[in-house]
Amino acid sequence: MVGEEKYIELMREKTGEERLMIASQLREFVLKLSQLGIRSQFPKISKKELREKLLQRIYGDNLSFKISRRQAG
Repeated sequence: MVGEEKYIELMREKTGEERLMIASQLREFVLKLSQLGIRSQFPKISKKELREKLLQRIYGDNLSFKISRRQAG
């Protein structure tokens, strides 16, 4: 893909600090977008449930199951 190649070229021109900052900003954007998606599906969700669903969305069912069992015990 031409766009992907150009993106990689632009990223290689950045310093390590700049790339880290961009990655951090992208991470924050993805987390906020995921939270908005969850809230649109579950408008009355609590903060705790939102966190659990976000973890499940990011890490899959395996991790969220382990976390909920650990919190219960």
